Amino acid sequence: MNQKTVTLNTGAKMPVIGLGTYLCEPMPGKVTAAVKKAITVGYRHIDAALYYLNEDEVGKGIQEGLKETGIKREDIFVTTKLWNHHHRPECVAGALEQSLKKLYKAGKAKAIGVSNFTIDLIEDLLKKAEIKPAVNQVEDNPYLPQHKLVKYCQDNGIQVTAYCPLGRASTPSLHDDPVIKEIAKKNNMTTAQVILSWNAQRNVIVIPKSVTPSRIEENFKIAELPQEDFDKIQAITFRHRTHNPFNLFPDNGDF
Repeated sequence: MNQKTVTLNTGAKMPVIGLGTYLCEPMPGKVTAAVKKAITVGYRHIDAALYYLNEDEVGKGIQEGLKETGIKREDIFVTTKLWNHHHRPECVAGALEQSLKKLYKAGKAKAIGVSNFTIDLIEDLLKKAEIKPAVNQVEDNPYLPQHKLVKYCQDNGIQVTAYCPLGRASTPSLHDDPVIKEIAKKNNMTTAQVILSWNAQRNVIVIPKSVTPSRIEENFKIAELPQEDFDKIQAITFRHRTHNPFNLFPDNGDF
């Protein structure tokens, strides 16, 4: 399942597992090394944003990873984002210029998407937008599975990308969940591999963040879970959100 991709509504192929770079502090060399490691391990999807303040390092990591592996730039799917204050028409070109140049001229966009959009927001957008978004990036993990939103997006040809797919290290931790731990032990997997495999099995893209080489490699080794184990995770009822978009957006709905 490592090289599994989903086909976006533009026809582009997007790898199901990518490396997240949010909250990866721009410490000299750390993010560069993480991105390079990810590419050498086999990742072909890097998630970034100008807002993360580390795209210089992300770009260097991509360049070094390409040199190390001999693969071409077009083999890497890069996601970047414009923060809210860059959405005005007069700002978009400049923000894209900054963002894409820092990723070493990432080239033409394969698709455009949104983040933290509720069903109501998507429905409103579809009434007005000339181009349907290809992706909606939201928090998604076994403690916040977004079942209704994921189904709506997939039924409407919009792919879902899960940020915080492993939750956060703070309590309550997904890695301490008895169901997750039981499945990990049964299948000789880490808890992270179980959690990521579950979401990938739902055709949800995952972008786990790490700058630790061993974890970057570990997170890439996902697999198909037995159906009974997949169903057990689906049945988890505990809910916990690590990020609250309601602080940014007043609209009610399932993020």
